[in-house]
Amino acid sequence: MPGKGGEGFSFDFANSKPQEVAEEVEAVYQPQPLPKQVADRVVFLQHLQIQRESVEEDYQKELAALEAKYQALFQPFYEKRSKVIKGELEPSTGDITAAASAVEQRNKQEQEEAGESWLPATPVTPATQEKGIPGFWLGVLQKSNEFSTLITEADEAALKYLTDISSKELEGGSLELTFQFNANPFFNNTTLVKKYNVFSQGGQILGPQSVDPCDIQWKDGKKLTHKTVTKQVGGGGRGKRGNRGRGAGGAAKTVTTEEPVLSFFHFFNPQFEEDEEDEEAGGMLDHDYEAGLTLHEDILPNAILYFSGEPEEEEDFDMMGEEDDEEGEDDEDDEEGGAPAPAPGQQQECKQQ
Repeated sequence: MPGKGGEGFSFDFANSKPQEVAEEVEAVYQPQPLPKQVADRVVFLQHLQIQRESVEEDYQKELAALEAKYQALFQPFYEKRSKVIKGELEPSTGDITAAASAVEQRNKQEQEEAGESWLPATPVTPATQEKGIPGFWLGVLQKSNEFSTLITEADEAALKYLTDISSKELEGGSLELTFQFNANPFFNNTTLVKKYNVFSQGGQILGPQSVDPCDIQWKDGKKLTHKTVTKQVGGGGRGKRGNRGRGAGGAAKTVTTEEPVLSFFHFFNPQFEEDEEDEEAGGMLDHDYEAGLTLHEDILPNAILYFSGEPEEEEDFDMMGEEDDEEGEDDEDDEEGGAPAPAPGQQQECKQQ
């Protein structure tokens, strides 16, 4: 390792105190003196960086304004979609005819470009008196890579009452996800809200900081995230060599505990250690945030594409090539534990409507 003044040096790291190690490392990596002409050029480049950062700030401000403008333009589409799904808005015959023509035209164009249509036909059954699109959001989540593996058969029964999912970016870049439910036999909440707090600087989001979870008010016997386990404890007898029983010879007791089970609803109250230095916990928070961000940026805007089963773009696979195959085993390992992961924090009372 080069030392001060460029000379070689040796230092006994193993037998030194942490403070001594830190001081030695700091001394070793002190900037070396530069010729004045070179130092002047470095200062000039530093000034260029300051100017560049000023332009970056303007860019971030304009980008935020542009995103806000188009989010406002997108909103009417989302509101109308929500009303149709809930059965609050019934498209007219004219609307249906125009929609069918537009979809058919798009299919034809896709077929000409790709050689085959990638939009599957929607199966049609006899007319129903049911309003809206039952199970729409359940179908969307089941078609997404981020959430499909989390949804159990028991979850499906509860998610059939899910009527809307929405998201919004808050001041500072935090993200809030809102799930609305009809009255159901599983929990009392009609709205479940999850908020991601983020680190940001200069208008740029650096990563997730924490999660504000939501406390689901489960009805008796309907808690989907845990199972009830009954155990017998104590009741041991006294043997020849003295007291061997855990209960010191007393009567056995029945203890009821809860054990977590796989469930989509852990997403609303994730559990992981609140230790910033814990890399595993930090990775779980990052993965959980990525799932929420994907929901916000991709799944919600394109919900009908997920529901109807239209395939995702394959460009990423083509670009990655054989490298994906070499990393396959690692990817599988990541996926096994890759569900939106569990974050502590004080539980907020879920909103009631």
